[in-house]
Amino acid sequence: MIRGLRVVFACFALCIAVWALLTGIEDFSPYALFIISAIILFLARSELKANRKLNAILAFIGTSLILLVAIYSLI
Repeated sequence: MIRGLRVVFACFALCIAVWALLTGIEDFSPYALFIISAIILFLARSELKANRKLNAILAFIGTSLILLVAIYSLI
């Protein structure tokens, strides 16, 4: 389930990135960052399930930093 969501979000982020590169419109970059942070959040959840707590903590920190950048770029 979580792996499937990661794949769907990754495909969606890839489509947004390719579209932004082809058209030159960079207004959707924060939304792509939100999607990437969701992917990393799912990764952290799966790491937590596998009892790899250090990797999960680092992924949660990475998620929070990416969300901070995405929110800052929206403002």
